[in-house]
Amino acid sequence: MATYNKATYNIPAYQQGNVADFEFDLDSNFPIYEIADISFQVRKGQGVTKELIIPEKLLSGATITLTDRTVLITFSSEEMKLQYGSFYYEIDFINLDGDPFATIGGTFTIEKETNNQKVTE
Repeated sequence: MATYNKATYNIPAYQQGNVADFEFDLDSNFPIYEIADISFQVRKGQGVTKELIIPEKLLSGATITLTDRTVLITFSSEEMKLQYGSFYYEIDFINLDGDPFATIGGTFTIEKETNNQKVTE
């Protein structure tokens, strides 16, 4: 089985407090048959000991969807309200033995909500 070097991709900015999706397609040569699970984490700072900003999402936990070669990660408005700023994320593709064999990582930006006042009529 092949092991892949970490790919870097900086996710475009999202707005604090908004529902959001992150969707991407896997390359046609990527061995999707080896995927037993997918893990997505967003942390403040780099490394596994840093604070988790958004609860971990998993394919096995039904918080990540894999359809054909498309990966979809959905964020609720509550998750997106947690903090704002630039964070680090990592997506691990886990094989049938439970080991990560491919990783995508980079920055994940949540822009500060500037208008949090309710409009009254």
